[in-house]
Amino acid sequence: MRWDPANPEYYDALGTLIHLYADRGNSTEIVQFYQDATRLSPHDAQFWADLGAAYDWAGRSNDALDAFQHAQRLFPNSPEINWRLANFYVRAGKAPDALRTLELVLQEDGTAGRRVFTLATNATRDKDALLKMLPAQSPVLFDYLDF
Repeated sequence: MRWDPANPEYYDALGTLIHLYADRGNSTEIVQFYQDATRLSPHDAQFWADLGAAYDWAGRSNDALDAFQHAQRLFPNSPEINWRLANFYVRAGKAPDALRTLELVLQEDGTAGRRVFTLATNATRDKDALLKMLPAQSPVLFDYLDF
């Protein structure tokens, strides 16, 4: 297999490999790989979410938020994109934003209940806010009550 400099998947994969498996990943280098992927494929939400994660890891919170929100605009109903954005909001201490985003995850992924409820309770202990997060779907409510 030969390196194809026009293939955004190569840059995204290399950024992921260095980020996840290198002993000391260089955050600047990792961000650059993801930036290259988004430059080559600006409409791929996954690449933008990966860039958001790299910015977050590099301590560039404002850039991370912009990249995650861009990914969400490209694929608003993606449970994975919304899950990653919600995790960012929790780490940033933005519980209301996290809960709104977790509601989207629950609406689109019927199997996400337990992990969503766990993250939501890490974001806030306000039971009223948690109940407001639940979509008007009885299976989700029963899953939450079971949780």
